[in-house]
Amino acid sequence: MNGDGRNSWPVLAFLTACSLLLLAGYTMEKVGVPRAYVIALTAAFTLVLWVAATFAAGTTRAAKFFTAEQALRPGLAAMALAGCVMFPVIITQAGGFIALAPGFLITLSAAIVSGIALSVLLVGSRFRAAGFSDPCELLFRRYQSRLPAQTLAVLLVFAGLLLIMPGIEAAGYLAAWFFNLSRGTAIILVMIAAALTAGLGGIHSTARLGGVAMVTFLLAVNILLLAMAVEGEGIPIGHLSFGSAALEPLWDLEDQLKSLQFKQLSEMMGGISPLLTQAPGVHLAAGILVLLAVVAYPPMMQFFAANASPARTEDAGTRAILIAGFALTSVVAMLVYAGYGFYETLLGLSVSEARIETPVLYSWAGRGTDLVRVCGSAISSAEGLLTACPEGADHILSTSDLTLDGLLFFAAAADFNGYPLALTGFTTASAILLIVTFCASTALATASNFTGAFYMPHLKATGSHRVFWSRLVIAGLVALSAFAVHARWMDAETSLLLGMSITASTVLPAMIAAFYLPQLGFPSVTTAISTGFATSVLYFVLATTGIDFIPANGDEVLLPLPGMPEGLPGPLGGLVGATAAAVILVASLLISAFYAQAERSDTGNETENAAGGLDAA
Repeated sequence: MNGDGRNSWPVLAFLTACSLLLLAGYTMEKVGVPRAYVIALTAAFTLVLWVAATFAAGTTRAAKFFTAEQALRPGLAAMALAGCVMFPVIITQAGGFIALAPGFLITLSAAIVSGIALSVLLVGSRFRAAGFSDPCELLFRRYQSRLPAQTLAVLLVFAGLLLIMPGIEAAGYLAAWFFNLSRGTAIILVMIAAALTAGLGGIHSTARLGGVAMVTFLLAVNILLLAMAVEGEGIPIGHLSFGSAALEPLWDLEDQLKSLQFKQLSEMMGGISPLLTQAPGVHLAAGILVLLAVVAYPPMMQFFAANASPARTEDAGTRAILIAGFALTSVVAMLVYAGYGFYETLLGLSVSEARIETPVLYSWAGRGTDLVRVCGSAISSAEGLLTACPEGADHILSTSDLTLDGLLFFAAAADFNGYPLALTGFTTASAILLIVTFCASTALATASNFTGAFYMPHLKATGSHRVFWSRLVIAGLVALSAFAVHARWMDAETSLLLGMSITASTVLPAMIAAFYLPQLGFPSVTTAISTGFATSVLYFVLATTGIDFIPANGDEVLLPLPGMPEGLPGPLGGLVGATAAAVILVASLLISAFYAQAERSDTGNETENAAGGLDAA
C-alpha cells in the first residue's frame, strides 16, 4: 500500500503542474498580463518536465543504461514506444497535411500503428527472449562473427544522423518561434536536451521522458479537441464526431469558397514540403516504407529489451498500439476541427473587428518567422492591422488577404481558433518534448548498436566503459546532426525518409534472417544488409541527380510504381533496397537448400555403395 501511495505522487504532481500551467496562463491573459509572461511560464514548465524526467534517471551502470535492468513497467514502456515513433514530420507538417493531403496523414498514421503491431508480432517477444540490448549485439552472438554486426552498426550511424536531423530542425523551429529565440540558439538547446536525455540515463531516462512527453501530448491535443468539438456542437469526444461534425462541413465550406473564387487553406500555407503535393501513389509508397522501418526500428528494439519478460514485452507493445492509435486519431480529429474553426474565426470580420477578436494576426511579430501575414505584411500591432490593407479599417478579411506558416499550424491551432494562449503553449511544449524524445531514443539506439558491435566482442556486456563510449557516440551524433541542420545540408522530409529507407533495407532483413532463417550463415546476412543499403543509396542518388550526378538535368532514373503512372521519389529508395535484400535472402535460401539436398544425395550414395561392397564380400 505504501509503495502504491508513493508511486502515485509523481503522477499527481505532473497533473497538478499541467493544470496550474493552463489555469495560470489563462488567468494572466484575462487580467491583461503581457503575453511574454505566459510564454516564459511555458518555458519554465517545459524545462521542469524535462529536468524531472531526465536528471532523476541518471546512471553509470550498463545494465540500467542499456536495458533499465529489464525492469521497465509495461505502461511506461508502452508510452515510450509510442512516443519514439511519432515522427516530427507528422507534427510540424500537420497544417499542410490537413490542407493538402489529409489522406497522407491518415496513411502515415495507419503505417505507424501497423508497424508497431507487426513489430510486436514478428520481432518483439523474440528479441526480448534472446536477452540482448540491441540488434547488433544479437547478430554478433547469433553468428559468432563481427562482420554482420559491425556492418549493420556502421550503416545505422548514417541512418541515425539522417533521422535525428529533422527532429532537431522541427523542435528548433517550434522553440525559436514560440520562445522568441534565434535559430542557432534553439538548435543548440534542442541538441543539448536530446544529448543529455539519452546520455545521462540511457534507456531509463529516455523512457521516462518519453512517458512524460506522450502523456503531455495526449492531454494537450485532446483538451483542445474537446473544446473544439463542444463549440462545434459535436459529441464531446472528438474521435467519434469529427467525421460528421467537422470533416464534411469543412469540405462543404471549401467547396463554397472555391465556387466563389476564394483561396482555400491549402493555398494560404507556405513552407510546406513538396512531398505533400505528390500523387496518392507516392503517399502510399511512403506509408509502406514507414511501416517497414517501424517493424525493426532500433529504438523500439531497445524498449522491448527493457521489459521484464517476453510476455511483458507483448503487453507493452499492445498498449503502445492503442496509445499511438489514440494519439494519431486525436491529431487528425483536432486538425480537422482546427481547419474549420480557422475559417469561422477569421472570415467575415472587418479589420477593425479583427484587431480585437483575433490578436493572433499581429501578436507573433518580431520573431524569426512570420506565423501569419495580412495583405502581404507582417503586422506588429493592432494599429498596424488597420492600415495593412488598402481599403483601411472597414476592409473585410478574405482568404486572399492571409498567408500562413504551415509548419506552425499545428502548434498555433489554438491561437488561430481564438482559444487562450496557455493552450498554444501547452501544445507547443508537448510537441517539443515529444520530438526531443524521438531524437534521444534514436541517438541512444544508434550508439548502443555501435558499441554493441565494436565494444562487445572485446569486453563484458556490463562494463561501464561501454556506457562511457556510448555517451561519446551519442554526443557526437547529436552534435553532428545539429551542425548539419544549421548548415541546411538536407531538407527535413528527404532526410527523414532516407533514414527510414536505410533502416527498412538493413535492420529489417537482418532481424528476419536472425529469427526466421537459422539455416543462413553470416556471409548471407552481411550480403543482404550491404545490398539493401547500397541499393537504397544508389537509387536515391540516381533519382535525385541522374546518371551524370547533376541535379535537374533531365536524366534522373525513377522507377514507376506498380499500376500507377508516377515514379518512386529518391528518398523512398528503401522499398527498392528492401526488395534487393529480400532477393539476396531468398537466393541464399535456395542455394543452401540445393547444397543440403546434394549432401543428402551424396550420403545416400555412399551408404548404398558401402552396402553393395559388403554384400559382394
